[in-house]
Amino acid sequence: MRQLRPYQLESLDAIDAAVAAGQRSGVIALATGLGKTVTAANAIKRRIHLGRALFTAPLDAVVSQSAVAIQAELPAHPVGIVKAQLNQINSQIVVASLQTLARERRIAQLEASIQTHGEFKTVFIDECHLHIDAVKRVVERLAAPDALVCGLSATPFRSDNRGLNEVFETVFSEMDIVKGIRAGYLVEPDALRFQLKGADFSKVHVRKGDLEVKELEEVMKGAGFAEQITKHWQQHASGRRTVVFLPKVEMAYELAEFMRAGGIRAEALDGGTGKGDRRDIFKRYETGETQVLCNVLVLST
Repeated sequence: MRQLRPYQLESLDAIDAAVAAGQRSGVIALATGLGKTVTAANAIKRRIHLGRALFTAPLDAVVSQSAVAIQAELPAHPVGIVKAQLNQINSQIVVASLQTLARERRIAQLEASIQTHGEFKTVFIDECHLHIDAVKRVVERLAAPDALVCGLSATPFRSDNRGLNEVFETVFSEMDIVKGIRAGYLVEPDALRFQLKGADFSKVHVRKGDLEVKELEEVMKGAGFAEQITKHWQQHASGRRTVVFLPKVEMAYELAEFMRAGGIRAEALDGGTGKGDRRDIFKRYETGETQVLCNVLVLST
């Protein structure tokens, strides 16, 4: 257990005030690094006497670390995990992934546990902006009628014009990255931008709020992106563990191969990389055996 920060205590008090006023659902919007999971765990601690709690994470990969963080704040209460082979559905506090609960068999098992082990009176949805339909399904099937339903997000908005108000009534509390930096809780980013010479992005179209991937690939490959990125990395970030985000799978592997040819310990992964291979890649990165991870839509969450 740790000493809570003032804004975390304010978030907890805001939840209590909202519930007292008759609001049962809302969002805690805290920038990355401000401790959303710890805040949620302490909200669960305040309410665990009312009944069971459910915490959902968007991906299997972050379920275990969420469970560890919650257990640290509530050492006297069993925390169970529901993902892959783990199916601890009867625990007082259940941490599950939305991926797992997307399967009818798994959500039905958790739903059945309510009959024998009690209702979920507190439900937290981490990264609540990502999968609105999945969130609605979890709330409809698993949350008690009088449950507190709270979403967690650093970026509580979507680019497809669907609003979080489909699920949540209000915003309980918020602190964005600028406020976090000014308050001394976050480190100001040290940013360096370089121009990809020979690349003209002016004719790349924007679709649904993002650059058109195929056109982007053509422009970047035409400018020799792998060579230029490697040169700037060697100049400004050599020796630092680095994550590189690329728009296309082929580009991630091309960059990793180019770096390895120059003696840089680089690897690539994408959505098709198997779970076992991912674990091995992450372990090599954590130990420093791998210096650079090139990825496409894997490491964003």
